[in-house]
Formats: sequence, C-alpha cells, structure tokens
Amino acid sequence: LSRENDIDPTYTFTTASKILNKADDELATQFLLTELQAPNGTATYKKGVLKALDLHLAVNGNQKLALKASLELWKIVHAENPGSEEEFWALFKFGNHCLTGKLYEDASKALKDARAMALKLNKPDLAANCSRSLGYALSAGGNYEEALKLFEEAIRFTRASPQKTMLGFELQNIASTYIQLNEWDKAIAALKEADGLARNEYEKGLLQAMFSGLTFKQALLTNPAQPDLSHAIAFQEKAVAAKLQNDSAGKEFALLGATHDYITLASYQILAGELDDAEVSLQQATRGA
Repeated sequence: LSRENDIDPTYTFTTASKILNKADDELATQFLLTELQAPNGTATYKKGVLKALDLHLAVNGNQKLALKASLELWKIVHAENPGSEEEFWALFKFGNHCLTGKLYEDASKALKDARAMALKLNKPDLAANCSRSLGYALSAGGNYEEALKLFEEAIRFTRASPQKTMLGFELQNIASTYIQLNEWDKAIAALKEADGLARNEYEKGLLQAMFSGLTFKQALLTNPAQPDLSHAIAFQEKAVAAKLQNDSAGKEFALLGATHDYITLASYQILAGELDDAEVSLQQATRGA
C-alpha cells in the first residue's frame, strides 16, 4: 500500500523490523534491504525504508551498513530537496556515522557542510548539533583545546536560538572540557549556570556529580599525598540525594539511578579513610544494582 500510494513507510517498517528482530536480527536487516530493491518504489518509499534501516542498525550494530544507508539517504534528499532542513538531518546523520566509523575527514566535511546549511536556514540550534558532535570526537581523542572551541561555538549557537532547551547540556560539555584542562574557575562558572537551568532532580544530580569530580581532581593536584576530599564527598552526597528525589517512576528506579553515584561516593570515602561510611554507601549501591 505504501508503494502503490507513495506513502512514507518509515513507521511501518520500523515496527516491522522490531517484530522481526525478536526472532532474527539478520532476518530484519535482510527484509529492509530487500525492500530497498522493491519494484515501483518511489523516492518517498525508498527514503522511508532507509530511515527505518538507520533506526534498526542504530540498535543492532553493523556500522558499515549504517554508513552506506545514511549516505544513500542523503543523496536522495540532496537531489530532491537541496538546502532544506530535511537535507540537514540526512547529512548530520551521515556525518555522525562517519565519526563512529572513524572516518574523520569525511565526518568533518559532512558536519561542517550541515552546520553551514543550518545557519543558512537560520537554525542556530541545528548548527549547534554539528559543533557538539565534532567536539565530542576531538575530546574523545584527547584534543581538548580544539574540542573546547567547538563546545564554545555550540554554546554561542544555542544562546542565539529561540529554543534554548539544550543550553544546560552544552554547558555541561564545556565544563567537562574545562576540568580536563584544569581551568577550574571557568568550569565552576559553567556548572553554576547549568545548575540554574536544570529541569529536574536527575539533572541536578548529574551536575552535583560533576562538581564532585572537579573538586576531587583539584584536591589530588593540590596535595597528592594527603588530598582533602571533604568537598568532593559533600558534592557527591548531594548528587546521591538529588538522584534519590527523582522518584517519579518509583523509589526503586530512583535508587537504580543513584547506584553509580553511591559507588563513587564510597571510593572517595575509602580514600579519605571513612571506611564505615564507605561500607554504608556500598550497601546502598548493592540495593540499587
């Protein structure tokens, strides 16, 4: 029916692949690949199948095939609707697949082209996505100075956008990079601004954990032999408390969310010689595991 009536089949095939995947992942993949060769398939139909294939592979791996599918999708959209927001998303996804596949030159070109496209469309929030992705890749490779420039760029784009929902997230990214570069004051300023933008207790917990990590690293650098971990412990306790308050899905779920924070807290307490407190923290972590 989708082929005959030129209807976007993305949802249909995404659902079908999920059902088939329960029985056989390879069967689901082959089903989608076969549909790409279906007779009388329109451009709309083929785009829908490629989008469903991309979603399927995002869950089930096969990065090489995902890269090919995203490239094919971008080519169709580029020919059909060049310079559009639809093309931006197709090129952005292709660039991210290139990053995952460690094709950094191709990724850089695709994401920079997508960023230029977003700015031409007057969509700075979309441009921020590209800067952020490139920043992640450079940060993962240890190139924190260049990553910092891209995260700063992402923040500028986000501040210029009417939609600022990602600003807190961007500030967390740049704070993490400042921490890696030992730029404590800038990291603290970014985290404080992000804390003011936090939308729920879970986000506040993440930020308190970052404050904890920052003060832990500061303490180690200041006095490696006998670091003062009291501030790191205090922030980590706040992180735990905030995560436990995020109980809209139930107390057990909140405890699960705080498990890693309890383990981090215990590690700090052990280093500080607070063994009884560390035992309590680990017992709590065991309850959530």
